[in-house]
Amino acid sequence: MMTTTEMKAEVMGFDQIKRDYLECPDFKETYTLLSTGSTRLMDDFLLKNGYLFKAQRLCIPSAYLREFLVWELQAEGLDGHHGRNKTIESVEYRFF
Repeated sequence: MMTTTEMKAEVMGFDQIKRDYLECPDFKETYTLLSTGSTRLMDDFLLKNGYLFKAQRLCIPSAYLREFLVWELQAEGLDGHHGRNKTIESVEYRFF
């Protein structure tokens, strides 16, 4: 089992996440500072292989991907269907 810090960009379209950070109002500033600065860690944010993590959770920059992940978790694709509260808890545990 791989953790989010061990993920590899093998999923089709996964590299798009890196490009989306630059357009995302939630992560643009942090991503830019970390990718152009001398540090790779700032305020619990870590830049690793071009992906942004907060406290070991992958930061998801785009609304469509956030919606897809919630749908996948809810539709038993990733976690089994547990209702609204459990789905939210599962998303928050895995992603930021």
